[in-house]
Amino acid sequence: MILDYILNETDLRIYDGYSAHDREIMMYDSTESIERKIDAEVRMATFALYSERLGGRLDTRRIDLNPNPEGHKFRYVTEGWGLIHLHFGKVFYNKHTQREQLEHSVINHNSETRARNWYPTIPNLGDPDLWDWKAVGRESRKIENMIKKLSIKENMGATRLVHFIMPGAHTYLKTCAKNRAAGDGTGKI
Repeated sequence: MILDYILNETDLRIYDGYSAHDREIMMYDSTESIERKIDAEVRMATFALYSERLGGRLDTRRIDLNPNPEGHKFRYVTEGWGLIHLHFGKVFYNKHTQREQLEHSVINHNSETRARNWYPTIPNLGDPDLWDWKAVGRESRKIENMIKKLSIKENMGATRLVHFIMPGAHTYLKTCAKNRAAGDGTGKI
């Protein structure tokens, strides 16, 4: 539903945050192609959302992977001061806890202040003043509010942090907790 909203109700285009190894950045135009990308990632799939209406510019930068034990040579990263970043966490096996766990999903974007503070250090991203920061914040909040509307609100322990968890992930976590309580030390479903 979140992907359908972004693809059908906004003018944002969805790009790889990081490309696959030895590939260039891809732009996605369907929920199915994004789901394939998420399935292909091990722990988290990262996307960058951009519209020319937001101003600024979207850049890609090549990262050479030397040495790389799997034989991969490079990958690309998508960069821009006002990009909206959407990270889809996945279930992965944590070697330290010896359990499966769910990586958190996150939506975020730079603030105008942060971009201006970092501009002297990273001038190749262009002038932060070229971005419409109110529009960047507005688009990011719309997506965040959609996520909250579809999610289950849960308090996380003594810290009183509130997390918004999608219903499928919530069911998964509850099932893992039940399995651990029943004596299955792995917490697997």
